[in-house]
Amino acid sequence: MSGIPLLPDVTTYVYADDIAFFAPADDIHSLYERLQVYLSLLEAWLGDIRLTLNVSKSALLVFSVGGPVSISLVYHNETIP
Repeated sequence: MSGIPLLPDVTTYVYADDIAFFAPADDIHSLYERLQVYLSLLEAWLGDIRLTLNVSKSALLVFSVGGPVSISLVYHNETIP
């Protein structure tokens, strides 16, 4: 896991085979862009080492100061719940 992709505006935590990544943003569009770009990098990296993410065991959580928001991220053409 030492080769996991890193981006300066995304914080990544790895423990055993679990990965969590976080990003702050001022608006939902910026948040989507940051997270989807990182998820795409992660998808390519996992593919290179012949691993994959289990989408059914994944979750997307958004903490918003201004109320509820809706965002969808995609991994291998599947939406992260």
